Amino acid sequence: MEFLLRSMRSDRIKPNCVRLCSLVRAYRKARKAEKILGVLHFIENADVMLDIIFFNCLVDAYGKMGCFVEMKGVLARDDGGKRL
Repeated sequence: MEFLLRSMRSDRIKPNCVRLCSLVRAYRKARKAEKILGVLHFIENADVMLDIIFFNCLVDAYGKMGCFVEMKGVLARDDGGKRL
């Protein structure tokens, strides 16, 4: 899955919230919370505008994996819909 992000970056394709949310869901199903953190780091370095659906996806993923501290961190973040 990291290959997809690297491939998109090398082809200068900007991922959108739908693609990033799909990655978060895939990592949730694989139970890889550390990979979700990698997606968040990617977003910090990219110019991607996030929406409420992405944050709901994050909360859902962390909650279903039992990562309640991370879930609380997402819920506590109030950035007005701007970048993460």
